Amino acid sequence: MSMREPLVTVVIPSYNHEKYIKDAVLSVVNQKNYNNIELIVIDDGSSDNSPAILERLSKKYKFRYISRENRGLCKTLNEALNISSGEYFSICASDDMFVEDKIAKQVRFLEDNPNYAVCYGDIIIIDDLGDIKERVKIKNAKSGWIFKELILGEIGIPAPSTMIRRDILIELGGYSEDVSIEDWDMWLRASQKYEIGYLNSYLAYYRNHENNSYKQSYKMFQAQKNILKKWESYAEYNSILKIWQLRWFKSLSRRGYIDEAKNYMEIALKNIFDREVIKILIKYYLLDFIKN
Repeated sequence: MSMREPLVTVVIPSYNHEKYIKDAVLSVVNQKNYNNIELIVIDDGSSDNSPAILERLSKKYKFRYISRENRGLCKTLNEALNISSGEYFSICASDDMFVEDKIAKQVRFLEDNPNYAVCYGDIIIIDDLGDIKERVKIKNAKSGWIFKELILGEIGIPAPSTMIRRDILIELGGYSEDVSIEDWDMWLRASQKYEIGYLNSYLAYYRNHENNSYKQSYKMFQAQKNILKKWESYAEYNSILKIWQLRWFKSLSRRGYIDEAKNYMEIALKNIFDREVIKILIKYYLLDFIKN
């Protein structure tokens, strides 16, 4: 008896990745062991040659392609969600790639585990040229009710490794358009209501290059604050916030955002026996202590 093949929607939101967009598309259309795929590519106002590349690829591979003015990532994802038809929903950034059997593995996993709303897995880091730099096993990865681990930042779910049940994504209201870490926001909302599954397998290639959004550390800090604030009513919010404040003190200090980091000096001083805190205080703040 063969396994059923429910329709899987894959969305590629494209924006100024002319060097990588073809690789992203081909990683979806060339999936092995799975054929029932709906590929939707939306170019979000790219100013490079991405639209021309996608126009050619869409004619050759017959996927749905939309090109329009820039509206932002979350609006692009929600637009794709609204026109999608799949039972499962997965996203591939236009500079990332899927491993060749990602979809088959994840569909099989979710079909065998109907209690999981989302599944995620490990990733392979590649460089600008596509060469493999590192294979990353997700730290503390596990299945089940993982909301607390996610809000504490103890588990980081890599966006390109995920697949979610589309009906649950719709039930959750799609992607929040007032945040800039849309995946973390989504996994928090999903994991509060549903179990999340970890598939112990490398599922996607994450491209590490100079324009990655994760490298924009100050913007990430602001985005983390905004998302955490949504959970002020959570019973353990205050203790969780203190953990993040210490993390922000370390991160902002290391990256030279000294004035912003000083806002979390009180929490740092309460953790004075933390080795990293001691090193940071000596390196960045000792002169201020002496002057005062």
